[in-house]
Amino acid sequence: MGTDLFVGLAFALAWLAWLPGVMVAMGWLPAAPGWLLPLGHAMPVAAAVLTEVGAGRTVGESIGWLLSTLDPRRDIRWLVLAAGLPSMLFLLGLGITVLLGRAPLEATGAAAASGALPPLAFTAMLAASGIASELGWRAWLLPRLQARTSALGASATLGVTWGVWHLPTVFSHAGRAVVWEGTAIVAVALPLAIVGTWLFNGSKGSGLAVGMFGGLVAVGLHGTLVHGPVGLTVAALMWLAAGGIVRLHGARDLSPSPRVMPEHGEHVVETGTRRRL
Repeated sequence: MGTDLFVGLAFALAWLAWLPGVMVAMGWLPAAPGWLLPLGHAMPVAAAVLTEVGAGRTVGESIGWLLSTLDPRRDIRWLVLAAGLPSMLFLLGLGITVLLGRAPLEATGAAAASGALPPLAFTAMLAASGIASELGWRAWLLPRLQARTSALGASATLGVTWGVWHLPTVFSHAGRAVVWEGTAIVAVALPLAIVGTWLFNGSKGSGLAVGMFGGLVAVGLHGTLVHGPVGLTVAALMWLAAGGIVRLHGARDLSPSPRVMPEHGEHVVETGTRRRL
């Protein structure tokens, strides 16, 4: 019941924020405030708080518990991985595409420059698409899904849900970008979910690690650098990374540590004897 309520709230709140952008793309509105896009991306954390309040917690307790997952002392190694992996994937994808002759280096450099975000927009996307979004999807929902099934099954459910949730942001763009971005989201939703689960379980429930990873991926996908051949190469690399994680760690946990599950509203790692985080 709690997971259904969370998903319903995450969709309703975000889609309401994104609706004006869709209406602009359809020609029904002349313009929409730019801040509505990051606001919609931040709605999963609001949905998590509202769901917890509905279950009997106070607002302060709900927010405090979510913020506790941002503790950087959980495992610094996973924070480094979360921060470096997106850049490594995008740069590797760019290098492979250029070496194969499918994208001239000058063109991709110009695309990267034109797609670069100003500092304020970068910070807003990192905070909204990364931290706030992942606190809801990964820190709150994923442990509850993993309590029902394997980490791989939970990742598949989360990936499909996350991909569908993003559809209004695709429709808010005009021209050929609609087709490309819709295809890109479908192509990367599942491998991104698997890599995110690997980071979350490996870090024993770090919302900061998955928030950094999600935010930096969102920044990279926003830029024109990953459109066209480079984007396809990056998607292929994400699938290879996800496949390697499944092969190395198995579907049950998708990480070197046991999968994180909730117990009495708190994260625990499944071991022989359950241990609170």
